[in-house]
Parts: sequence; structure tokens; C-alpha cells
Amino acid sequence: MFYSSLHFAILTSSYNNINVKPKQVKCLEAVYNGRDLVAVLPTGYGKSMIFHLLPDQIRRISQGKLKAAALNIKRKQNSADLELDVGEASFSRLKEVPVLALTATASKNDVAQIKESLNLKNPLEVIATPNRTNVFNDKVLREGEDVDFFIELLTPIVEQLGEKTVTYPLTVLYLPLKWCGFAFKYFEKHLGDKQYFPAAVDQLPENRMFAQFHAPQTKAMKEQILKELASPTSKVRVIFATVAMGMGVDIPSIRNVIHLGPPQTVREYFQETGRAGQDGKLATATLYYNWNE
Repeated sequence: MFYSSLHFAILTSSYNNINVKPKQVKCLEAVYNGRDLVAVLPTGYGKSMIFHLLPDQIRRISQGKLKAAALNIKRKQNSADLELDVGEASFSRLKEVPVLALTATASKNDVAQIKESLNLKNPLEVIATPNRTNVFNDKVLREGEDVDFFIELLTPIVEQLGEKTVTYPLTVLYLPLKWCGFAFKYFEKHLGDKQYFPAAVDQLPENRMFAQFHAPQTKAMKEQILKELASPTSKVRVIFATVAMGMGVDIPSIRNVIHLGPPQTVREYFQETGRAGQDGKLATATLYYNWNE
């Protein structure tokens, strides 16, 4: 019954070229059969097929003729996101209602905490390796003064962006906040009028081929950037981002993720490099580091 239902859902779906992975099937079958489930599936594996984040659900629904809104409670996250979230998630559950816990990164201790906090009953555990064969991971030793190195890193990117314009592969640079502004101004100065596309278009932020994404920006600005990036005809080709561009970002065509220094935790690094190659095509994740980090 489950497999015939899944087959029908795929055939009648509005999505094209659905390729269902074995662990996705395991998760869906567990929910279908009313069994509790903890699934640790890396970013880009396809958790959204099992359960879509509300902002993405609303965005996709609103692209059609329907209007949608979310009625929920939001709170600010801090660096101890998993531990704090799971610790606050204890609840009294309804009988016979299965609980689905999905995450991209969790250690054995994290999984045990999730099961205890959510009061899961004999849950199925589905865990996939975070190693993704379409993403090439590289590390490069960063030498010299920070400013000199940063300019050396940015120069070929800005030159290629000027030449290729909107055909430049979509690239995210994760930087400390102070360097986001530096990089933005460097691109502005280097490209001049060529920072906008097409050449004769109005010189407005929405026509610029690069952007910043960080916490001090307004919610409206961040939503506009994410909406533009999700478009197959996006003009934005380079993003200077902080950790604010993390979980729940649905941008499948990112080809390069570059880190100027390692994040605070391995979990953050997997989350952020997981942005690359979500469409299954080849992508690169590069970490620049020095011996002081």
C-alpha cells in the first residue's frame, strides 16, 4: 500500500524529474506506518521531500493561484542551536501520532538527546553520511596579512564576474561581518557601472550582481536576496555572507562555497558547505585557514 501511494504521489506531483533516494523512502515509509523517526540527512540530501520548511512551503504554494501564511512562533537562535532547541522541545504528545525529527548534523549524543527530549517510542534511525560525492572539498593555507590575502582572493573573482556577468557560477563567500562590508566595497570600486546587469539597466540594488547577507540587514532585504537567488534567472552571482545565511536556505544551484577561516563548529561547517551542489551537479567547497585558527 505504501509503495503504490508513493508512486501515485510522485506521478501527480508538480515537481519534475523526482529521483527518490533509498533513505528518503525509509523515512516516508516510517511516517506512513505511524512509527517515530530520527533522520540525520546531510544538507542537500533531500529532507525537503519528506517535510518542507514552512517558508519554502509558503513560497512554492504562493507561486501558484493560492495564498498561504504561517501561524507559528519564532524565536532567536544562538550558537548552541541544537542543544537549546531540543532541550526546549519536550512536549506532551498525542497518542498514535508519530513524531518526525529531521536534521542535517547530529552526533550519537545529539541523537540520544533528541529521542529523550521528544519522548520518541522505539524510533527508527536513518543516518546518511555527510560525504557528498558531487562536492569537492579543499583546504588552502592562508599566508600573509589578512587584507593582502583577502584582496588576492577577491581579485580573480571580481574580474571573472565582470567578464562573465550572470553566467558566472553562483558563489557564496562566508566571512566575518567586518569583511563582508570590505568585500562589497571592493567589488563596487572594481566593477563601477559594470556591477549592474544588463549594462543599460537602472543602477538599483536589485540589479547588482553581488550582495551581502548578514544579521544587521532588515528581514525584507534578506528575503529579497533569497528570493532572487532561488530564481533560475538570478542576477546575483556572488554573496558575501555570515552565519546568518545558514539553515533552511533552498538555493540548489550554488557552485562554490568559500570560507575565509573555519566556522566555530564542525556542525556549522557542514551546514554551510551543504549549500553547495544541492542540485546534484559538481560543486566546490574551499576552506582558507591559518595556523592561528
